[in-house]
Amino acid sequence: MEYKKFGNRWLIRLEKGEEIIKSIMSFSEKNRVLSASLIGIGATDKFSLSIYDTGLNEYIEKEYEGDYEITSLVGNISLYENRPALHIHITLGDRNNVAVGGHLNYAFISGTCEIVVDEFSAHIERKFDEKSGLKLLDLK
Repeated sequence: MEYKKFGNRWLIRLEKGEEIIKSIMSFSEKNRVLSASLIGIGATDKFSLSIYDTGLNEYIEKEYEGDYEITSLVGNISLYENRPALHIHITLGDRNNVAVGGHLNYAFISGTCEIVVDEFSAHIERKFDEKSGLKLLDLK
C-alpha cells in the first residue's frame, strides 16, 4: 500500500494480494484518519459480500472467486467504541458484465485498487441501535 495526502484528501493505492478492509484499517490507525468518506475502483479475484436481512437483523454472507472489476467502492470511516469503524459497500462486474454488490466483508486485490479518502474536520461516531441491530451514525 502506498498513499499520499493532498489537503484533507488522501490517495491510496493497493497492490496485488492486499486486502481492502485490513489495508484501510491499517491506514486509518497509522494516520489517525478517524472520520472520512471514501470512494474507489480496482480489481479483485476473491471477495465476500453481505446483505443485511432486516427481518432477522443479521447479515447474510456470500463469497466469490474469479476476475471482477471493482466498478464502485463507497463508504466511510467513523468511530465505534473509540476505534475506527469501516462501513463499505461495493459493486463489481464480471467478464460478462454482470454486476454483484453489497456490504464488503473482504476483497483481495488482483491488479490494483485506487481509493480516495476525504477526511472530515470533526469525528463522527457510531452507536449500536437495539431496534435495527445496526451500528448507526450518531449525528447529534
